[in-house]
Amino acid sequence: MARVAGTGSRIRCPNPGPERFFYHSFPRRRSRNQKREARKGLATIRLIKEKGLLCTPEITAWPIFRKHVFRWVSWHIMSRRICFTELSPYELPLHVDIFGHFAVEFGVPVLRHVGALPVIYFPRLSKTTTGLEKWAHPLVERLEAIYILLDRMVRLERTLKNRSPSGHEYLQMLREGKQITSRCTSGAAYDLFSSLTDSIDRVGDLQWALLTLMSLFYPLEDLN
Repeated sequence: MARVAGTGSRIRCPNPGPERFFYHSFPRRRSRNQKREARKGLATIRLIKEKGLLCTPEITAWPIFRKHVFRWVSWHIMSRRICFTELSPYELPLHVDIFGHFAVEFGVPVLRHVGALPVIYFPRLSKTTTGLEKWAHPLVERLEAIYILLDRMVRLERTLKNRSPSGHEYLQMLREGKQITSRCTSGAAYDLFSSLTDSIDRVGDLQWALLTLMSLFYPLEDLN
């Protein structure tokens, strides 16, 4: 069961207990005008009652350094989510001071039952990044490289679907942005692709799983 609560910075729970819940606080972009914020909060509650909780699309840009061209690019990941924070009721007043003075509350088992997953917070790499916080960024870069590799395999799979498994024509392949004629025949490529993907899920499904994993990553800098 969900519970809707409105609270403010002056309210404190005198007896904190061990029980914890998931909270979604709003309105995120608060107004200094308390009456205006109250109207926005009440309007949001009415929409939640009429439409339910919406998983809205959000695009996250991760900076990626392309070593072969020596420049920075952005890897854009689109995810659809609604965010909840696990808190005790005692911790809620401090949380809503930042994220909005209205909140919906769910029991932890309820959201787990409908598929809620924890988010992993990573620092973005920039020219001012120092210390050991840099260690997380190479993981994002490697995951993007794996995505590119899987994308190339998906395109190869599409190409091979239109060729004979025993074909002798040479494949046209993309290398460094240019179309070239490879030394690999369609038949040889079919055999190699079949061997690499034997007894595993379809390459397209693996690519989708990787994007789903990336949607669970969120930049530390975007928390506030």
